[in-house]
Amino acid sequence: ETNAQDPGMKLAALRRVYQKCISIAVDGLDEFYREYVALEKAISEHLAEQLLPELTEKYTEAKLIYKERKRLYSALNVNMLARNCHSASWGNRDVGELEQLGHWTRYIRYEMRMGSSSNSSSTGSDSATGGGMDAHQHKLLMCLVFEQCLCCFRYYSEIWLAYCNYSKATNATQSVLGIRALFREAISIQPTCAVLRIAWAEVEEEFGNVEISRDILKQSYESTLTPIAFGALQRFIYKKDGKTAARKCFSETLPLRMDGSLGVEVYLMHAELELNLNGDAETALKILQYAQKQCQERSNSGSGGNN
Repeated sequence: ETNAQDPGMKLAALRRVYQKCISIAVDGLDEFYREYVALEKAISEHLAEQLLPELTEKYTEAKLIYKERKRLYSALNVNMLARNCHSASWGNRDVGELEQLGHWTRYIRYEMRMGSSSNSSSTGSDSATGGGMDAHQHKLLMCLVFEQCLCCFRYYSEIWLAYCNYSKATNATQSVLGIRALFREAISIQPTCAVLRIAWAEVEEEFGNVEISRDILKQSYESTLTPIAFGALQRFIYKKDGKTAARKCFSETLPLRMDGSLGVEVYLMHAELELNLNGDAETALKILQYAQKQCQERSNSGSGGNN
């Protein structure tokens, strides 16, 4: 009231504030809306009849968003501490923890859907997403949601993968640096997770960093010695270096196959590559027959040792 601003400009500024407030999904929305309706009617009943229908629609949408967001968020235990569950199987994990993981997953999907549905229907760069946020504000919200979730589930690779995939999908600058930093942080916490390294390698390859992708897959295989890491590396080599190089990759695993460090899954993956990519059914069959022979020999050797 002490401002020397023109009364018309004051009214226009006040109207903009109220119109913005009633389109944001926050607590106390009903009070803002009642005050705004009273303001418009006090100024002009005729003008209020023209303005209120469209703004009432925005208010109703924001109110529904807040109601659903509150319902999903109220199920979250944001004070839960992250628990290292690397050595625990899914069947041995705490039931309450898995329930919380489900609650967080539903909440994250809801917030992501709020942004994507509004962006797909927007026609202008300044259009807002659901709940009164523009695209940049929604991205900041999603980063906050993921960071909150990681405070409780930092040892769950699926959360890291979802965060990295979201970061890639909303990468407006077309730069790999931010995504790379996110993957590095994830792997520093879960160094034996081959899936995270494979996903990182795919991102690097999409950005044209072929040798970085190759190095990541090699490190993934050497540090985990898992069939999935071997399969990802061999298929990458096949794609970039050809059939002979892919076969050599398999041959070099012989010592690890002989001492049991790599299991029969490696034979299955190589046979699948020969059949589906090389179209060589005969070679694939020979690999499977050799794998069967190795399994039988190991089984007989174990039985003989027990006897």
